[in-house]
Amino acid sequence: MKNKKKVREDLRNLERGFTKEKELEESLKYEIAKEHQDVYKQSGNKNK
Repeated sequence: MKNKKKVREDLRNLERGFTKEKELEESLKYEIAKEHQDVYKQSGNKNK
């Protein structure tokens, strides 16, 4: 019984790690997209 509880805890920690990783990935993607948008806006303004 003790092992099952430990495995369950490990799985929960693993899932928590995955969600943290996903959140970081999403925020990173957002930051990159935002930077690209800023660069695009700047280059667009120069052409006018």
